[in-house]
Amino acid sequence: MAVELWAEIVKLCMHPLRRGSWYRVVDAFDPSTVTLDVNGTPFVVDRDCVSLAPERPQAWSVVREGEANPYFGGMYGVCPNCVERANLEPGRPDLTCPSCGNTYPVRWPQG
Repeated sequence: MAVELWAEIVKLCMHPLRRGSWYRVVDAFDPSTVTLDVNGTPFVVDRDCVSLAPERPQAWSVVREGEANPYFGGMYGVCPNCVERANLEPGRPDLTCPSCGNTYPVRWPQG
């Protein structure tokens, strides 16, 4: 059985995918790109735009925006279920998604 991989968008590249969103990896054989399943459609992104993981986390991703894009005041969470963005208060341990209604812990970056 093949190992399933997941990719989190960690930086904006030449694609419309939002940071903090997770997608199933369809193909990771090319050393410079990965192909993601985006709503049933294969989508190729540069490998340096993603972070790979063996499973999709069941926790909110934390995204910090630069001063040019102060969405939700510069920091927000991305729901692991439906990828909806939500306002995120610093240090909050969990959050309920305003879109799907599920509650998940917040995956605060280490360090």
